[in-house]
Amino acid sequence: MHRTQAYTRAVLASAAFVLYGILGSRLDALLVGCALLAWVAVAHALRPRSDTPATLEAAEAKVHEGESVVATARGARGTLVTVAVRMKDGLEYSPRWAVTTDGESARVDAKPRVWGTHEFGPFTVQETDALGAFRRYQRHEARKISAVAGAALKPRPLNLEHVLGVSGPHASRSKGSGTALADIRRYRPGDRLKAINWRVTSRRGALHTNETFSERDTDVLIVVDTMADIRPIGAEPGDGRASSLDISVEAATVLARHYLALGDRVALHDAGTLIGSIPFGTGERHMRRILEALSGVSRDKSVSPRLPRTPPLRSGTLTIACSPLLSEEFIGQLGLMRAHGADLTIIDTLPAELTDISQLTGAPLRRTRGLEDPHLWDEAWAIRGFERRFVIADLERRGIPVRSLREAL
Repeated sequence: MHRTQAYTRAVLASAAFVLYGILGSRLDALLVGCALLAWVAVAHALRPRSDTPATLEAAEAKVHEGESVVATARGARGTLVTVAVRMKDGLEYSPRWAVTTDGESARVDAKPRVWGTHEFGPFTVQETDALGAFRRYQRHEARKISAVAGAALKPRPLNLEHVLGVSGPHASRSKGSGTALADIRRYRPGDRLKAINWRVTSRRGALHTNETFSERDTDVLIVVDTMADIRPIGAEPGDGRASSLDISVEAATVLARHYLALGDRVALHDAGTLIGSIPFGTGERHMRRILEALSGVSRDKSVSPRLPRTPPLRSGTLTIACSPLLSEEFIGQLGLMRAHGADLTIIDTLPAELTDISQLTGAPLRRTRGLEDPHLWDEAWAIRGFERRFVIADLERRGIPVRSLREAL
């Protein structure tokens, strides 16, 4: 440990007071010097003997939105430990200013306020003896926190035009073994006895059986539009006002969990370069792969306007696109998917408050962070909202339903 300025001043002051007391025959100065010298002696005798620096326990973690990650610093016995964290946007700290001191160990909690990858740290850990005479610093690198978007919701069922598998939870249009009633007809040799409809049989006097639609699994392609991240005016990450990318990632997480739990084959397509695409797969391992891709996005990484090619699709693939519907190029790609036989549904992820005309007041000035903003952002987005209505109407005329997040989940 290194001597602190308090220790150095005490040594110099004690020497000065003792010398002045002896040379000037001042008993009061001599007593003060002796008291300071005694403090120096006690501090030197009680200084921590361990040469091992303080340790920091903070592992890189994958958590859900709202869950906390803990960093704990542990020092030598009898020391006061202070841990300080460089604060970053998107994390909520406890204590609030990310600095705390305690005996022998101290901890700081960080809670991601938004999904994505965050840096927790870097950290500065300080050990001080009880008298403040000796001190030691240790710096530690930042840890990565990957926060998965909350997915407590469940999507509403979609009417599928085609199903592609052999067995599963979705009712197909072909008749076979299932639970969804298709028709009631006369009994034929070979029909199962459990399919007999006894109520109709007793009423008509002849055996009748129930016909059902077969149930199969299918291919599900989730498309996430990352070509732009549109935020409400004045919104900041983690303030509770979701951007278009926040809504898209939340919807993609809910959809992937739901359809993989049903046993379907799910793929993720990034209409941009922010997340990356994942081919079709099933099972819990594939679910973890998708969640890692969605949560591994850095909030500091800029979105890309480049539109990659769509993956090969089988006719009848259930395709759910999460998009704010602002890119004509992306809308054209959706039309191409539909032409190739995709069973397409769009979830509109543009924040609703951007196109809400009820907040138009006619005032030309908006105050942003205390400054007057002369731009007519509300009016501009209202006009853009009217333009999107024509785009959405055209998509629905082509048989592509467009739902809001509230309608879809």
